[in-house]
Amino acid sequence: MFQQITRTSKLLHVFLLTFLFSCGPQQTSSLHIRELSSDELVADFTTMMELIRSQYVFLDYKFTDPHELTALNEEYLEKIKSVNETSAFGLMKKYLKHFNDPHNELNFKLGSSSFASVYIPIGTRTIGEETFITSIDGRITESCLSQGDKIISIDQKTIPELLETYMLYETLGNPKSNLQLAQKVFHRLFYMTEIIPTSEHTVLELEKPDGTINNCTVKWIKELGFSERIARISLGLSELSALSNPLTPLSGAPMPFFITNSSIQEFNIKAAKPSKPSLEKFGLNSLFGSEVFAGISDYKGTRVLTLRIPHFREQNWPIRLKIYKAIIHEFSEKIDILVIDQTRNPGGSGKSVIDFYKLFAPSDFDTYGVRYRADRKWLKTLDEYSATDPQFGSPNGQMILQAIKGIEKAYDNRSIRTDLLPFDITTRSQKDKEISFDKPMIVLMDELSASSAELFALLMKRDQRAVLFGEQTAGAGGGVEFAGELPYSGAELYLSRTSFHLWNPDNQTLDIENIGVAPDVTYSLTRSDLRSGYTSYVRAYHDLAHKLHQKGTP
Repeated sequence: MFQQITRTSKLLHVFLLTFLFSCGPQQTSSLHIRELSSDELVADFTTMMELIRSQYVFLDYKFTDPHELTALNEEYLEKIKSVNETSAFGLMKKYLKHFNDPHNELNFKLGSSSFASVYIPIGTRTIGEETFITSIDGRITESCLSQGDKIISIDQKTIPELLETYMLYETLGNPKSNLQLAQKVFHRLFYMTEIIPTSEHTVLELEKPDGTINNCTVKWIKELGFSERIARISLGLSELSALSNPLTPLSGAPMPFFITNSSIQEFNIKAAKPSKPSLEKFGLNSLFGSEVFAGISDYKGTRVLTLRIPHFREQNWPIRLKIYKAIIHEFSEKIDILVIDQTRNPGGSGKSVIDFYKLFAPSDFDTYGVRYRADRKWLKTLDEYSATDPQFGSPNGQMILQAIKGIEKAYDNRSIRTDLLPFDITTRSQKDKEISFDKPMIVLMDELSASSAELFALLMKRDQRAVLFGEQTAGAGGGVEFAGELPYSGAELYLSRTSFHLWNPDNQTLDIENIGVAPDVTYSLTRSDLRSGYTSYVRAYHDLAHKLHQKGTP
């Protein structure tokens, strides 16, 4: 029974399958996902092309010559007509990669491939063209792996060789950012036909910190197949979440990467926790479960507060903002320099960025603007937003009306994007009324600081409010939205639907997409940094903090 099914994202099928597994024998191997036909694969790819054509905000920016895009479409359409499902899924990912936009994603839910995706859960950092192990998950039982090991090869292929293949499918924005994709070569997805492992084990050739060369055999961990996932859901097994998220995240970690035993000891970094009165001032009872890092240090007489901002996501942002305010309120008179660490910050909400920047703005300030993709989908979405204010009388309603008029104007003019529109009803924003920090600041950033994290850095740079320290950011300047579902595979397509830019007093815009934000002081990590616990990195930004303190200006 139920030997073949076609793919769909409808929850009804999930509930039906769950019912079958929970009420009948647990025969997970009996479920077979029918492979899509050539016509169905072509229909999926055609739908994908049309969604990009009609909804992608950077279409003419990425392909200034429309004939080039037409040729690309025809090339991939012909390829998909002659391959099986697994290869077709891989071709769709490769096609999307041509737009060089880390916000664009195509997520496959099901597949008929007999090969399950596999992974080895370790964290890495690439420095230059050398990749080092930085963390090892407890699911790895082999003792031959150690933090600080340099990976020479995997099954006799070097990291650059494997990375060249992986980058056919994925991008992080710029060449230096893409080097950090080296960690993902330990996650072999079913459609990456060029690098599917041929054995249950892989052999890592490692250079130990003392220079010795060792081989380490590690077993690939198999991801759950579709039928296994359904069976485990029906049984309520709690480990499903961990098995569904195999890799250490590249970005968004709550702790700064440079906070190690070595850096804590050398710089005597102590936890900076707000007192109960400071918490209560902002309506908080405790810091329980907040995962907010703040550390204070005294370097050559300069008191430095380092505050970690791992992301700007909307989830729990009001609470996080109150905690940040409580910390700054508690320590503003006790420190000389505030350091904001937003390395490996993947971004989040632009509104969260503005909320946070208000704490440091020298005065009322010009915010950022957005350009919408001029299409009917945006008009429908904005019309739904306005349901609670059909007369557009509120400030939010006026903002929506302004966006609708801008989209209609661009749509009527057959423009891909609207003119620059304020993200709020006005292009100006006021300083925060509860916190006003006016001492010198440093912002730490790197090649994995992306999206709205870049917006924060650009605000700081434009208003000369902080010194930017580290590496050029990723250059991901779009706002991502769900674009649609492919009809047969059920794959979900996400695209950049808006682009964001800074308002400038001279009416010129500052852009981010494929450009990024350059640091004022460049610091490139070295092998020595990693193996010494990043003490040189911490010393470098503390030296900068000391100079700014002596100079005495923000």
